[in-house]
Amino acid sequence: MKRLFSAIATLICIASCSSVRQEGNVITVRPEEGPAKKVRLEVISEGIVRVSATPESKFSGKPSLMVLDQPEFKDFSVENKDGQLCVSTAALQVKLSLKDGKVSFYRADGELI
Repeated sequence: MKRLFSAIATLICIASCSSVRQEGNVITVRPEEGPAKKVRLEVISEGIVRVSATPESKFSGKPSLMVLDQPEFKDFSVENKDGQLCVSTAALQVKLSLKDGKVSFYRADGELI
């Protein structure tokens, strides 16, 4: 029940914040400032989060030659706290600054990678 409440609260927070959008395992952020107009986090697995950024108003529609299609990974959480979006899996945390779009990776124990 506590996990359900947390998920609902996160979705409400994300929905109310126009600069953050989540669709399945893809989270897109429009930072307030900086060179990137959009930053996208795609949770691939508990140890892989693909980061994309663009100075344009939208991402390229061309398929990647480097990334193969993957089944959608669902075992992660998203939290908006203190001006950062934190995406957590069992193995890592990815923190994205809502102000400037900078991304940091941490191990599950909080150690910066």
